[in-house]
Amino acid sequence: MSEIEELKKKVKELEEQLLELKAENKALQKYIDLLEKRASVPSFSQQNLQPQQRQMTKKEIEEKLKEIKENVDLGQIVLYCIEKDLIKRGREEVG
Repeated sequence: MSEIEELKKKVKELEEQLLELKAENKALQKYIDLLEKRASVPSFSQQNLQPQQRQMTKKEIEEKLKEIKENVDLGQIVLYCIEKDLIKRGREEVG
């Protein structure tokens, strides 16, 4: 294989690694944002309210559904990143 072909192959590998890192970064940023959001929301006990005493508005329900959908996507992204990392580690151990 010529030196140019080897360099092209290496560039392609680095581009793939960059895409994986960007996906991991995005997933981790979503996770951080979610943790920050949870930390800023007072619990029912802090509000001195019981869950039965408070009716959720339509807007709150829609926001909660949106958050759940985002969490599902985040979970899938995190699982994908973990899977990729395990595959990479397995290759390193074998190779």
